[in-house]
Amino acid sequence: MSTSVVQICNTALARIGVSMFIDSLNESSQEAQVCKLLYDQCRERVLREVHWPFARAFATLALVSDNDGQAWASEWLYAYRYPTDATVIRRILTSMGPRQVIPEAFEVGQDSAGRIILTNMKDAAVEYTKRVEDPGQFDPSFSSALAWLLAAEISMPLSAVDGLRKQALQMYQAERDIAQRIVFNEGEPVRDVDTEFLNTRGYATNTFAGDDAVSRLFPSGFSIS
Repeated sequence: MSTSVVQICNTALARIGVSMFIDSLNESSQEAQVCKLLYDQCRERVLREVHWPFARAFATLALVSDNDGQAWASEWLYAYRYPTDATVIRRILTSMGPRQVIPEAFEVGQDSAGRIILTNMKDAAVEYTKRVEDPGQFDPSFSSALAWLLAAEISMPLSAVDGLRKQALQMYQAERDIAQRIVFNEGEPVRDVDTEFLNTRGYATNTFAGDDAVSRLFPSGFSIS
């Protein structure tokens, strides 16, 4: 059964001992009004704090063409428009992919039209966390973590029990940490023969290419066939 916003809100209410459940965020009850006020910002925070697979997205960035006279132009070669559906940019994509030893540098800034991404990468593309609003797409761990964070935030206006907010935040942090471990273990990174040996010595394939890499690693002329 898919999760709904109302179910997440009622779970949060139950976790702080409030039994006046809601049927809609638009009803006139105090519980609904408080949940409606705080739900979106809690969802955004949980999305940002874990690199959730269900919200992982990729995009080729739109170049900001007017760079003349911009202060950042002395430090960065390119400015790109921040994706409108992104909650946080995770990394700039490169031809090396997961084998990239040193991540491509970037910063997030602002111009008169909105947020921008500054980088030295030409024709840049990014991996980011998408703003997913449909609860039917949520991972179960995400829904539970969101309910705990929402419980913490609504506990102050809706409950008179001391310490509930702290307890709910601790439960949220524990749920988030478990989710991070699950995300880390769900998948297998790309592995090269040289990854562990060469990368630890600074001779990864994205630093030196072909025979030159071998000659630098083995200056006496020894080679690997």
